[in-house]
Amino acid sequence: MRSKACRRGLTRSGFRIAAASLVGLIAVGLTLPAAHGQDHSGRPLRIIAGSGAGGGLDLQVRIIGQALSEVLGQNVVIENRPGGGGAIGGQVVASAPPDGKTLFAYAGDLFSVAALMPRTGFDANKQLIPIAQISEAPLVVVTGGHSAFSDIRGMIAAANASPQGLTYATFGVASVNNVVGQWIAKEAHIKLLNIPFRAGADGALATVAGDVALAIVAPAAVYPAMVNAGAVKVIGITSAQRPSYLPASWPTFAEKGLRIDASTFFGFFGPTGLSDVAIARLDHVLSIVLNDGTVRERLRQVGLFAHYLGPADFAKRIQTDKNRYDRIIEEMHMIEAPNKS
Repeated sequence: MRSKACRRGLTRSGFRIAAASLVGLIAVGLTLPAAHGQDHSGRPLRIIAGSGAGGGLDLQVRIIGQALSEVLGQNVVIENRPGGGGAIGGQVVASAPPDGKTLFAYAGDLFSVAALMPRTGFDANKQLIPIAQISEAPLVVVTGGHSAFSDIRGMIAAANASPQGLTYATFGVASVNNVVGQWIAKEAHIKLLNIPFRAGADGALATVAGDVALAIVAPAAVYPAMVNAGAVKVIGITSAQRPSYLPASWPTFAEKGLRIDASTFFGFFGPTGLSDVAIARLDHVLSIVLNDGTVRERLRQVGLFAHYLGPADFAKRIQTDKNRYDRIIEEMHMIEAPNKS
């Protein structure tokens, strides 16, 4: 019988090969119309992704980065800067020149659950400007393929059978994923303990290895590769309604009587001081990319729904989510009082 370390090595190696193959496929066949007002400075567009390689955010940034390169007619460089609930990558962009050549790609967590962010002197709501939402998706709760339970009822029974409850992986304490885990725990009257990882894919792999019981991640972190390979089992999804682009066999928590309704969104941000001209140009090229059928289909294939929002609508979405999660965080006593700024 293989040791846990051996199983983990084989699993991680196999999944990374699958992820690399998917990224390779992403780069093929994206032919998009050139945008007006191309930048001929010769400087590449630099995208800072606030998560590690291989997760849902990383995959979609690479899909969109390839398409942006074709639209702009210039190189697009993607750098992964995980850690700090997105704050590490966000700080890099906040300190960059506001010339439209450095963008931050991240989920809405930095803004939506700002109340949980460590007090580092970095404030995304003041130091970053929303440019465009690119996609959204419910979160998915998974367990390892070896797990003794396979559904929501089994998860609750397993949690009740353990004095410490169940561990669940997220990509940070200051993440919507963490809040949703505690929301599920409250609704189901069970104990769940958050174990933060640097990326959603790492957390998912930890369930495969048996290091944690659950992972709460974006669908793209596990679908289709890990799900289709049987490496993980889907316990449920966190939106009240099941999106049509996800398998019909995936249950929602709401269907099982738990009042959970949460989705996460991903977008691009720039440093404060970015000019209206630069924002309009980025809005234009990103809308071209996100309205292209090939790009939308490639996002769908990794469990993400392309949903474009321009700067004004994106800012409204962020504020609405922040108000909502501030209330949830306060009701669950995750901190003494949420940051009202």
